[in-house]
Amino acid sequence: MKTYIALAAVGIALVIVASGAWLYVRQSSESEQPTPQSGLQAGETLEQNGYTIERLPDAENEELVAPSLERAVSRPATMDAAVFTQVQSNITQTAAVLKDGDNFNAWMNLATLRTILEDYEGSKEILIYISKRYAPSWQVFANLGALYSTYLNNLDAAVAQYERAIELLPSNPSLYRSLFEVQVRKGDLKEGVDTLKEGIARVPDAIDLYVLLARHLRGAGSEEESLSYYSAAAEQAEKAGNLSLKSDIESERDAP
Repeated sequence: MKTYIALAAVGIALVIVASGAWLYVRQSSESEQPTPQSGLQAGETLEQNGYTIERLPDAENEELVAPSLERAVSRPATMDAAVFTQVQSNITQTAAVLKDGDNFNAWMNLATLRTILEDYEGSKEILIYISKRYAPSWQVFANLGALYSTYLNNLDAAVAQYERAIELLPSNPSLYRSLFEVQVRKGDLKEGVDTLKEGIARVPDAIDLYVLLARHLRGAGSEEESLSYYSAAAEQAEKAGNLSLKSDIESERDAP
């Protein structure tokens, strides 16, 4: 029986913006208070965490209507009452920031909070809004991809969103992983393999992509090609100075 290793690769958790949580966070006993950046005026840009946020000129969005800040919320059946109260408080504080002016980080925080409350349509509405209000941002499309694939069960839409995110930030290996996982769920196995190979070509030190591809190929019966990707992953681990990881990869590769 094969024993699979767990890779602690950089960038597996896709998107964290300001103090907002990643969409996969369903519930937390310690919901953090949002601390969004000040709003941008139309045409202004903001450098943040290595990327640029730009608010598009209002003339390009004349018919764009912001999501309601008064949208009703209800407590999910599985959520602790104290957690719900904290999330409600965070929503109120974030809405107050948005009432003072349009704000990318605050919208991202609000979308995450709505996802935590299982208001997936409300979260989608916000993400689509900021995808149009601001210049294209990989974080927004990645969060939409996660929302469609994890909660809304719209795999075609998820693929489109992840592909858009990759166009904007092709150096992020976790985007290829997420796209691959959705493609496998759809049964698009060839496309999934192509996605991982593209990710490896663009981010050659992304060890987790090599291992993910090796496992997939082994499961599909392509043992020789699988072994080559295991070996390539072990080589990358050695280059990174992680000999323990290299040993784990080789053990998985050589398991009967």
